[in-house]
Amino acid sequence: MILAVLISFLGGRKNPRLEWLKSLDDLTLVALYRKEQDMLVISVLMDRYQARCTAMTARFIKDKEDVHDFVMETYITLSQKLLTHEITTNFGAWLMIMVKRKLLDRDRGEDIIRAYLEWLRHQDPSYELKPEQAIDRELLHKAINSLEDHERRFVQLFYFEEKTYSEIKALENLTFNQVRGLGDRVRKKLREILKHLMGRMD
Repeated sequence: MILAVLISFLGGRKNPRLEWLKSLDDLTLVALYRKEQDMLVISVLMDRYQARCTAMTARFIKDKEDVHDFVMETYITLSQKLLTHEITTNFGAWLMIMVKRKLLDRDRGEDIIRAYLEWLRHQDPSYELKPEQAIDRELLHKAINSLEDHERRFVQLFYFEEKTYSEIKALENLTFNQVRGLGDRVRKKLREILKHLMGRMD
């Protein structure tokens, strides 16, 4: 958040370099950032597309403060991805795809949480989640990091990259039954880890 505020501040300053950056097209700015890694370049790019990013985010997230926070996080994500992704055509379209994927990743994380809660209630229908026990993305992050490398790889491919079992089979050189078994074990393990983490909050 501090970085996002700093970027916004830099973006609002009136100086010759800023005015020059604003005169450049998107792809020139991308190339410049890859060369200099100047966060002011990111600020100029995001200023151009902030309204579109906010509108798309608001379709997935209802709370206005959460929308604002998500868009600010996009500054940081963009600064990282531009160093590893080659963009040769439409930067705006690429950015919107990136934002949508981040939003879908967020939803898939919450899907895991909902699946765990459904399982928990199935185990004990009388169980009621206490407000202070609400599972957030931080707990989910801890749970995923507790998995072994090949299990985290499955989570990445299946939940975040939306690969099918058949695609994972080919990528990981596994049989279909091995992929299905891995998926079942990962889901069970995540639920157990989350249950353990929540138990610490009692």
